[in-house]
Amino acid sequence: MLPDDYVAQIDRYGFCIVNDVLPLAVVDPLTRVIVRAQQEQAESGKSITGYVRKLLGIDEIRALCCSALMLHFVTPILGPHAMPVQAVLYDKTPQSHWSVAWHQDMAIAVKEQICFEGFGPWSVKDNVVFVQPPIAVLEKMISVRLHLDDCGSDNGPLRVIPGSHKNGALYSTDMARLKNTYSPIACTVRRGGILVMRPLLVHSSRDLAHSPHRRIIQVDYAADELPGGLQWAQ
Repeated sequence: MLPDDYVAQIDRYGFCIVNDVLPLAVVDPLTRVIVRAQQEQAESGKSITGYVRKLLGIDEIRALCCSALMLHFVTPILGPHAMPVQAVLYDKTPQSHWSVAWHQDMAIAVKEQICFEGFGPWSVKDNVVFVQPPIAVLEKMISVRLHLDDCGSDNGPLRVIPGSHKNGALYSTDMARLKNTYSPIACTVRRGGILVMRPLLVHSSRDLAHSPHRRIIQVDYAADELPGGLQWAQ
C-alpha cells in the first residue's frame, strides 16, 4: 500500500497523500463513533465546535490508531516504537467552518505542566495541557490525517508548502516569504484516504465552500518518551 518513494517523499516534501487506505467497512462505523463523541460533548454542556479532543480515550479509535494498518504508514519513518500520542477531530460544516493562517504545528499535548529546560510556552485548551517542545522533539514526530469525508479543492483542504519542514521553527514573516516563493499545494484527499505530514510543515486551510462535513481525525505519532518527567497526554 505504500507508494514506492513514500519515505523519500516525506523526507523531501514533508508530506504524502495516500488514497483508499480505509475501506468503507471501516470508515462508516468510525464515522458513527465520531458522531457519538460529538453528541456526548454537546450533552456535557460544552459548546458545539469543530473540535473534539482526547479521541484516544475512545476504544475504537485507539484500536485503529494502534493497528497494523495505521502503523504501516508510521514505522517506516519513526521506527518500530512509534505510538499514537494525540488524536483530534476537525469537523468543518456550514455552521462551524474556519480558515487557518499559515503556521506550523508547534505544540504537543502532555498530562501536566512540569517545568523543564527547553519546554515552553504553555497553554490549556479544553482541559488539555499543551507545551511547545524543543524542535528536536517535533522533528521526530509524524501526523496522520484520516479523512472521513471527501475533501476536494473547494472543500477547505489543507494547503502546504513542500519542503518547508526542513527550515526549523519559522516566524510569520518567513512563512509569508516561503508562500510567495514556492507554490502551495492543496491536499485533496478522498474519503478513506490519509495525508501523512511532518508537524513542522508550513500549512493552512480555507473556509468550507460547500458540503455538509469535512471531518478529519488527526493522529500524532512519536517514538520517544519525553524527558524531565513529562508525559504524553494520552
